[in-house]
Amino acid sequence: MSSIKIWNILFTILHLFGYNLHNTPHVIFTMISNRDIQYMLNHLSGFSDSLHSKTIFITGGTGFIGKWLVECMLHLNQSNKLNLQLILLTRNEGSAKKHYDSVFPNNKLLYIEGDVRNFHYPTTKVDFIIHGATDASAIMN
Repeated sequence: MSSIKIWNILFTILHLFGYNLHNTPHVIFTMISNRDIQYMLNHLSGFSDSLHSKTIFITGGTGFIGKWLVECMLHLNQSNKLNLQLILLTRNEGSAKKHYDSVFPNNKLLYIEGDVRNFHYPTTKVDFIIHGATDASAIMN
């Protein structure tokens, strides 16, 4: 799968939730409704074959957009039995586990604790990288 296709998946997810990259709202809820999840699953089913048994390394997976992306990927993985492996780079592994375990028990996420400027890259083969990390003090405009 090309990097263009993975970006199409990301932008499709963002678009499905009404997220406009040119007009960022100041508040976005991180809990995804069941109706939104079903809508997303229906519209992303065509991408699922290209993600089967792939590994995706995600930076920023506990951030503003990252939580939605990871949760969508977890639901897509479960509903389509993709055997998708997600590896998240996070500054606080305990906090990330607490969030994702409460939202999606038995999620089988792998965590790498570190900062995007200094971390140990995964030793497993990674098929895709989604770099969504930003400075934690970024100002939304």
